[in-house]
Amino acid sequence: MIIEYYPHLLQPILKEYSIKDPKLYDNIYDEKYLIRPLKISDYDHGYIELLSQLTEFGTITYDGYKQRFNQLKQYLNTYYILVVEDINCIRGRIEDVVIDNRYRGQQLRKLLINLLTKFAQDKCDCYKISLECKDHLVSFYQQFGYKHEDKQNFVMNDNDDKKQKMYVLPMFPYPSGRLYMAHVRVYTLSDTLARYYRMRGYKELSTCDSNYYKWTQYIFLKLYREGLAAVNWNPIDQTVLADEQIDEAGRSWRSGAIVENKILKTIFYSYSCIYIGK
Repeated sequence: MIIEYYPHLLQPILKEYSIKDPKLYDNIYDEKYLIRPLKISDYDHGYIELLSQLTEFGTITYDGYKQRFNQLKQYLNTYYILVVEDINCIRGRIEDVVIDNRYRGQQLRKLLINLLTKFAQDKCDCYKISLECKDHLVSFYQQFGYKHEDKQNFVMNDNDDKKQKMYVLPMFPYPSGRLYMAHVRVYTLSDTLARYYRMRGYKELSTCDSNYYKWTQYIFLKLYREGLAAVNWNPIDQTVLADEQIDEAGRSWRSGAIVENKILKTIFYSYSCIYIGK
């Protein structure tokens, strides 16, 4: 592709295509995507990160990108790179952070990073913030929520509050009776849906994380100490019942058995995947 080729080369194609797809108007698609040629400034808007999803390569600095950009531009009628830009998303970049030698050791760098990150997220509505840094400083920036991109010389901070949210609540498998096809149905469908969104890059809240399950353990211990940890046991179906599955006579809604109040000895496994957000 010719880099930054003249727009008039693309306009006839867009006009013809808009007849087939009414979502395309001029070079705007679905009122949120801008169709345009690649620009030098795309280095700061995720272009290198996007390429890393296609192939593996080493570190690409801005100077290296600019040099290659200008080289391709010299080959007329050869290279055409078409970009679809989400015009509703803003990506921020912190260029440099430097503290005078006389004032170091006073947490001023930490103050600047926190303020710049907060400003970019809250006031500039940035969905992602990048910060170029040397390898020995990666651990320093990680404390501010920045993550090191593999084989790159910068760290990234994803603003999760700006991401589209998706909530998937499967029925977790539990050892409360013999397995049958209804278990397969409810577990498989919800698990497949959760995995689908996770593969598309949505964030996962892991329920096997100690920061999560410590609260469920806390609640269970409170119930146990108050004598409320026993379950409703169906001796015929060999399964646990909810209160709503027991009729006024104290019988199971399905088998008709008298429901027993029972403390179960069982094995608990850790599962993950409830909340997913992009």
